[in-house]
Amino acid sequence: GSNSHAQCDIPALKGGLRYCGSLTAPGTDFLVQLVISEIAADALKVVCWSLCGDAVATLTVSAAELASNVCVSVSSAVGRQNCRVRAILPDGRLAPPSLTFSELLMSAG
Repeated sequence: GSNSHAQCDIPALKGGLRYCGSLTAPGTDFLVQLVISEIAADALKVVCWSLCGDAVATLTVSAAELASNVCVSVSSAVGRQNCRVRAILPDGRLAPPSLTFSELLMSAG
């Protein structure tokens, strides 16, 4: 639908407060935005940001680990046992479950 009357706008909070989802609700998805922060010849550094703007994990992936699964690595690094961790790619798409770090690097262009 449309937002012609601002009915979909989330109200601003006062006093430095911000909205954040529950990190422990069983059976829920925990979304993280993946940002490639550094590319070197021997490693790739990926920061996982919560939708609240907090860095929740930083992964350093060696060249030998580029075939590793992104979602498995992110889930382990974030440490959310009760929920499913879902990764959002730098271009805004949801990462497929089979994505590797090599494919992430290629999608970053």
